[in-house]
Formats: sequence, C-alpha cells, structure tokens
Amino acid sequence: MIRSGLGFTAFYSQRHWKRVCNSETTKNVSMTYFLGIRLFSLLGRSRLDEAPNRRLLCSSLVSERENQLPEYIRNIKYCSRCGSKAEWKIPTGDNRVRAVCSRCHTVFYVNPKVVVGAVCVLEDKASVILCKRGIPPSYGKWTIPAGFMEMEESSFQGARRETLEETGLKIQKGQLLGVYNLVSAGQVHLIFRSELSELEEFAPNNETLEVELFPWEKIPWDNLAFATTKWALTYARDTRFEEIVVPQVITKN
Repeated sequence: MIRSGLGFTAFYSQRHWKRVCNSETTKNVSMTYFLGIRLFSLLGRSRLDEAPNRRLLCSSLVSERENQLPEYIRNIKYCSRCGSKAEWKIPTGDNRVRAVCSRCHTVFYVNPKVVVGAVCVLEDKASVILCKRGIPPSYGKWTIPAGFMEMEESSFQGARRETLEETGLKIQKGQLLGVYNLVSAGQVHLIFRSELSELEEFAPNNETLEVELFPWEKIPWDNLAFATTKWALTYARDTRFEEIVVPQVITKN
C-alpha cells in the first residue's frame, strides 16, 4: 500500500526517529540536552526566587528617595493642566528636583510665600496694637496684624489690608521694619512700622478674637503667637524713637 502526501511523510519520520533514537550518539546528545535543560531550569528558578527581593529592594529605594523629597514636592501628585500623573525629576538645565507632568511635561515650580504685616504704634510711641488669634495655628495667642500677600497689591498695600481686616484700623504710611526669612517654612515676612495719629474703634474679623492696645511694658511676651512677632515687636520697641529705621533681617532655617 502506497502512502502519499502528509501521511507518508509522518510514517517515514516516525521510523527514522526511532532508528536515530536507538543510536549511542543520540543517547549522549539527549542526555546532554536533558542536563542542560535541567541546569537552566534550576538557574531560572533561583533567579525567579530572587526577583521578589529585587523588586522589594527597588521599592524601598524609591520609597527612601520619596521620603527625602520636601513635602511641598511630594504633595504634587497630578498635573493641574491635563490631570496626568506627576513625576519627580530634575528638568534639563535645572539642578533641583521638580514635579513634572508625565504627559504634557509641565514643570511645577514651588516658590516661597510672602507674609506682610504691620506693627501699629500710637503717635506718642508708648503703645502698640495686638490681635488675639481666633484661628490655628497659635489659637488664642497674641500677634501683630499680618497675613499672606495677595495678587495685584504691593507689600505695604497687603500690610494695610491685613491691618484693616483684623483690627478695623486704617494705616496710611509705613516704613519697612523687618525682613524675616523662614527657610524651612518657605516664607518671607515683610513687616512695616506704622503710626496711628488717632485711635478708631476696633472692628476685628472672624480670624481675630479681640484687639487690644498694649503699653510696651505690658506686652504678653510669653504668649506671643510666632517668633517673627517677637522679633518685630522687640525691634520696633528698641527703634521707636528713630525717624528712619534700618530694616532688621533675620534668617531662620
């Protein structure tokens, strides 16, 4: 019976393979092939066993690097323009780690905030206006009228606005009294000295519990809200009789 086509080819291949497999050479080759496959599988398994540890090591390194980044960078998770995930990298030509959009490549620069305020003294230079804070931080402690500078205003305009909002008092002129750099907080405080020719009725807003006029010797130094408050009040007291004040500059890391 004659087999044709694929059937004959399959029959011939089976007979040829049986004859080849019975030879001594084939047995040696087969054994070598088997040992090679076995060795490869063992090596592969050991690498697979190590893989989770490697992945864990990489994750810990990434986590460690993330923890070293400042909070103001780690807080940027997504792009405010396209909504894609943000990555932390050093942009080309830069030397700092920035939050960069993974899609539109927008670089997000985080800059210090500017705080403006005023030490308001009476014309006789014997007393100063203080506000008791009605919001955290430092709730219930005394401070000078101050707050973050807004867009489209100068530093003194911001100090004048904050004074009006927190005390109800209107100041018209002011000299720069102090420049306080709070590096870790990412803030720069610009504090002015202003004189009040007449004392109007206090009208505190919802951020202020009360407003009070303190003689210098009666200032509650142990109950002041911030270090910058103490610096500004101390310098204003020591220079209150000087017509022109050289601004005090303090930097705190």
